[in-house]
Amino acid sequence: MDTSEDYVKMSDCPEIQDKDMGGLYMFNNGPVKGMFYSSDPELKSADCDIWLPRQDQIQEMMGIDSVPTFETAVYEMFFESDNHAHYNATPEWRVLEYDSSERFATPEQLWLAFYMHKKYQKTWDGEKWEDKPTPTTENIK
Repeated sequence: MDTSEDYVKMSDCPEIQDKDMGGLYMFNNGPVKGMFYSSDPELKSADCDIWLPRQDQIQEMMGIDSVPTFETAVYEMFFESDNHAHYNATPEWRVLEYDSSERFATPEQLWLAFYMHKKYQKTWDGEKWEDKPTPTTENIK
């Protein structure tokens, strides 16, 4: 489970927080920072600021609940021509790059980026989610 600073920033947006399914939360209560787990979002601590979705929760939000659906999603993630995506080998993970500017260090970051791209046409710029419309023949240079 990714609990990195990057993943916390990626998860801290209304498109993700509004889907809270329970699980791991990051809290920041003044000088005290840490993690909290609750299986029920209604029972989480009032100090919990950010829900950190697991990879399976992101896949569930995408409607991936079977092997054929999963295989289709993976094919789209890596081989759709409008993503301009390719693998980049790193010591930690083989990660996906969009337009050679975005790198994702964990499966959770990769799936969250894929979810945001497919559902909201947004891409991660390293600090925040940016609107990025799907390329068309009119806007491709």
